[in-house]
Amino acid sequence: MTTKKKTDKDASRFEELRKRAIEMPGVDMSKITDEPFVMGAEWGFTDNPVTVALPTFTAAELISESLRTNQILNAIRILFKADANRVSAALDTLGKDAGPAALLLVDDIITHFYGKGSVQVFPR
Repeated sequence: MTTKKKTDKDASRFEELRKRAIEMPGVDMSKITDEPFVMGAEWGFTDNPVTVALPTFTAAELISESLRTNQILNAIRILFKADANRVSAALDTLGKDAGPAALLLVDDIITHFYGKGSVQVFPR
């Protein structure tokens, strides 16, 4: 099976889908920000801040699945990418409270990007 090369015509079809999606009832894209979530000195990352970008569609779906199956560490790996170990190590210092704190951290990040209340609908 061969895959055909993506053309400008194909890209315009995706753009058409995007426009239709934005116009769907109940879709409010104005709540979504692409402003990064930054964890700096106030989080204990003084030398090199940790920055989380707006998740891609694929990443958001994987995060959603992780939350549905209570795989919070997996959601952290997806969100933080190369910085996941740094964030996990910081959470580990919280001892028995690390799990709930990790869940709240993921909640804060999702709320940052998608707006208040979005965490309840994020993991469809």
